Amino acid sequence: MIVLYSIKAFNAGIIVDKNKYYFQFDPAWLSDLALLVDISKHINLLNIKLQGRVHLTNKLFEHVCVFELKLRLWVGQLKRCNYAHFPTLSTSQPNEATTYVAFVGQLREQLKNLLADLHPITH
Repeated sequence: MIVLYSIKAFNAGIIVDKNKYYFQFDPAWLSDLALLVDISKHINLLNIKLQGRVHLTNKLFEHVCVFELKLRLWVGQLKRCNYAHFPTLSTSQPNEATTYVAFVGQLREQLKNLLADLHPITH
């Protein structure tokens, strides 16, 4: 996805220089793609933290719970159009963030539902 997002600028520059036709990307679609790029980066970082044989189960659970808290934080930030944790999205300068708030909120709810059985153990 990162490559696809970065190609949009490359294609526009190179193909226009050669006086050929080029694809005009929809700005809303590019913003959606930028959000997916940023979310994928964050999920990949979580994946890396969860890999390995040396980790204890409680540490793995802690990483997942921290990620859930990050999703909660990001929902609040996106509501205020603060893209501090979404560098690719901030470059695309989206007009509104309501769809992104809903998307990240759904991710958080899905993660919460997956961890529902484990949360009573922590309390």
